[in-house]
Amino acid sequence: MTPWKRISEMDVEGALDELGTSPGGLKEAEARDRLEIHGPNEIEFKKPHPIFRFMKQFQSLLVYVLLTVAIFTAFIGEWIDTAVITGVVVLNAIIGFIQEGKASEAIESLQKFTESYSTVIREGREMRIPSGLLVPGDITVLGAGERVPADIRLIESKNLHVDESALTGESVPVEKDPSTLREEDILRGEFRNILFSGTLITEGRALGAVISTGRETELGRIAERVKEVDVKTPLLEKIDEFSRTITLAVVSLAAFNFIAAILFGYDAVLSFLASTSLAVAAIPEGLPAVLTVTLALAVRTMAERNAIVRNLPSVETLGSVTVICSDKTGTLTRNEMTVKSIYAGEVSYEVEGVGYSEDGYITLNGSRIKEPPEPLLRILKCGLNCNNASVADERIHGDPTEAALVVAAHKGGVRERARRVDEVPFDSTRKYMAVLTEDGLIQAKGSPERIIGMCSHELTESGLKPLEKDELKDRIHEMASEGMRVLAFAEKRHSGTEIHDEDLTDMTLLGFQGMIDPPRPEAIEAVGKCKSAGIRIIMITGDHAATAGAVAAELGIETSRVLTGPELSSMETHEITKSLDDCNVFARVTPDHKYTITEILRENGEIVAMTGDGVNDAPALKMADIGVAMGSGTEVARESADMVLADDNFATIVAAVSEGRNVYERIRRIIYYVLPTSGGQALIILLSFLLAPVSPTFSASLPLLPLQILWINMFDGVFLALPLVAEASDESVLEKPPRDPGTGIVDYTFIRKVGLVSAAMAISGLAVFYIGVSRGLDVTVARTVTFTTVILVHVFYLLTARSLDKSVLRIPPANRWVATGIIITVTVTLFIVYVPGLEVIFRTSPFPSEWWGIIIPFSLTGLLSIEAEKYIMGRLKHE
Repeated sequence: MTPWKRISEMDVEGALDELGTSPGGLKEAEARDRLEIHGPNEIEFKKPHPIFRFMKQFQSLLVYVLLTVAIFTAFIGEWIDTAVITGVVVLNAIIGFIQEGKASEAIESLQKFTESYSTVIREGREMRIPSGLLVPGDITVLGAGERVPADIRLIESKNLHVDESALTGESVPVEKDPSTLREEDILRGEFRNILFSGTLITEGRALGAVISTGRETELGRIAERVKEVDVKTPLLEKIDEFSRTITLAVVSLAAFNFIAAILFGYDAVLSFLASTSLAVAAIPEGLPAVLTVTLALAVRTMAERNAIVRNLPSVETLGSVTVICSDKTGTLTRNEMTVKSIYAGEVSYEVEGVGYSEDGYITLNGSRIKEPPEPLLRILKCGLNCNNASVADERIHGDPTEAALVVAAHKGGVRERARRVDEVPFDSTRKYMAVLTEDGLIQAKGSPERIIGMCSHELTESGLKPLEKDELKDRIHEMASEGMRVLAFAEKRHSGTEIHDEDLTDMTLLGFQGMIDPPRPEAIEAVGKCKSAGIRIIMITGDHAATAGAVAAELGIETSRVLTGPELSSMETHEITKSLDDCNVFARVTPDHKYTITEILRENGEIVAMTGDGVNDAPALKMADIGVAMGSGTEVARESADMVLADDNFATIVAAVSEGRNVYERIRRIIYYVLPTSGGQALIILLSFLLAPVSPTFSASLPLLPLQILWINMFDGVFLALPLVAEASDESVLEKPPRDPGTGIVDYTFIRKVGLVSAAMAISGLAVFYIGVSRGLDVTVARTVTFTTVILVHVFYLLTARSLDKSVLRIPPANRWVATGIIITVTVTLFIVYVPGLEVIFRTSPFPSEWWGIIIPFSLTGLLSIEAEKYIMGRLKHE
């Protein structure tokens, strides 16, 4: 049992003895000793050292293979090759390091750096100290508007209400008092004598003893649990799987090539060099860098839309989610109580508008009420006068429920408060609040059951009538079933200058006001878009079941039922799994329930996103494939998330889903472009060895050298593959279902396209090399012709690779970066072929101009083969 649970069952005196303190507080020496034992009252999120963050960028199987090749090339003295391969790997790591560093800076900019202070009593004196110096046993003084700095056992309180939404998800502030808890209170999860770290006091004052600080608080316990969870994103899993496939293929081909070369009688060093060439050819050296840049550009796009991505793969992951588990309060809703219905004078009125804005009117059957009838006017006045909150410029001071009553009164034209003479404050025993105004009127508000019990009559438009309690109960039930929190209002005349509990009898019932934390308008639209995108929305909240159900209905989240936390606690894991088939709303849940639901969904093969802003969301945020936190939420939530929404706008998630799906399509296009080109070069080396026994042309020399292949792969990746990132986004991407999470990058379509283009490139390269040598060209010149042909095969293939299914003639010529990349590639290639100074580096030599007549036709093979494939597959698809 956690310390605060045990201490909640003790009386005040017993709790103070347990904590080794007294109402006069600790002595300074004792406080210093306890600070030494328990440490500062802080929850530290250990940031990885920049060196470790940089080294993390090398964690890729493809990178490991490239580094191995670099070591071997250095061993045989090919230093230029070694330098280029090493440079490629380091450049890729630098790009990833810089992007993740920018994301970390953006997250840190959301933190509030102002140090908080707490009022404590030490050695009988009240003083202000930094909250970080609080220790167990400190006596603290707290008031409205302050954030609770530690877990605290109440000693004294007056009209104390605390907003625990950051911890529990419940939007309505809860009342607290120092009374000892009974066993049934604990079973219900009601710890009213405990203040939890990170919660906010909305009303009243309190004196309490610190139970736990820092990591030992409930907030700290959740933060520590978050550190234990490590989830790999689907993209990283797919890239790892893809890398293993490529690595296995490369190693197998290189080994086969080396063995074949030895068997054919080649020199061992030449055989090894050729096998290295094959490995360099087959490995898409530019792919990691291109993928990193693709994700980095998506990160920048998301940042412009107020979504800060903390690690690069997360932007794609959100595009692949199948389920979004969302908190309600502050995420799907505005976290602003709003009066939506008023029952007065036996008439039900609707209230327009949301939150603390005064935009909107009170209406009856859709028509605005310009002059409120007497019963409506009096209930609005009662709500305004029996109230300690204030609202200015949509900002509130005081309890959110009372602020909602102020706004409702203003919408009805009631703005002037009567001067207060006396007050009976609200507490959990009374369940009501009452005031006496200077005109001799007692006005009261509170729970419907309590207020109705004080009344003998009800005000109607025609005057007073005796209470009909059954009819009123039906009205209350009707409002509560719509998820509203219902308050009742009453008044009576009084001749004295003070009021007491016994004065509140024989009152006149004015009616009821029903309020709710309304959904964000943009969230309703976002939920609709997620539906069309085939993404399931599950609401997981700590609020009441009726409220959760009503909000879900308004948002458009369909569910067979609303399951509560106590019901989940009584269920076995397999029962929870079954309930997830058709239940999309969970209410009154604990952090453990949220974690369990997310874990079960992932085990069932779903790609899960979790949104939230409270401490209670953190474990599930970390467990989910991608956690999405609100920028204004708790630090624990932000540190646990993969993505932070700076504008707290749920609709931003829809933009992230769209961007994520388009990122995957871009990545798929890039891989479909890069891999065939690498495969073709590998085939050139492999086939040249296999042809060596039957053709002297290939027995003497290689058609391409490792450095030339490496240059083609890297230059191609930057100037030809990278422009594919700029292809226009598919606007209909949210009208399609999520892709199957089990689908890998390598599929039948991938193999078909890679095979066709690889074969076409290999045939073109080998053919021009053979023709060149046969016609008397020097080997270096013939190799240069092959080098140029391979590059131009890439160039022409790029034109059709912009779309996986559309013909090159049907692809809109809107991507100017493709044309730019082609111009740069052709220009640089001409420089390499014809500028004498570059032949030393690239080992090339100029060839006669008439050879362009041979190069160009052979360069079209990749384009023509894929165009034929698209045509045939298109015909088969429509048959």
